[in-house]
Amino acid sequence: MWFLVIALCIVIPFVCIEHLMPRVERFFETSEFEENSSGRYMALVIGKNELADETVRLLKVQNIRVLLEAEPFMPGQNQEFHYIFALSDNDVDNILMCRIGKKTYNINNIIGLCNDIRNERIYKSEGIPFFYNKDITAKAIIQTILQEKEARR
Repeated sequence: MWFLVIALCIVIPFVCIEHLMPRVERFFETSEFEENSSGRYMALVIGKNELADETVRLLKVQNIRVLLEAEPFMPGQNQEFHYIFALSDNDVDNILMCRIGKKTYNINNIIGLCNDIRNERIYKSEGIPFFYNKDITAKAIIQTILQEKEARR
């Protein structure tokens, strides 16, 4: 019985990834990443929760333009994103958005929200920096991303 439960916990996210991948790719293709003419950095924040809302507010304080999407598959504006904050309550959405942003569009400043500790292995195997949902603040997330960016310079 336990084997079946563990197998389902591993198989279901991968099946969902394969099913949702074309929708995510369409999202990024329709975004037509163009040079950001304002010279400001642009962040894509995925999620409809308090953490995502607070992250948007703090990014704006940092003079970073933000596109907030409740659904990860809605077409965005014609922007080049420098950051991806995948903060939805769904780990599959978060993993997909980070994976596509990182591997397809070479966006290095990404972070995902891990809602279920059983998915930690997937985040690690994909090389996606992440925080656990418990006791995380928007301030901590933004500080981590900005510090990583400074360290790469």
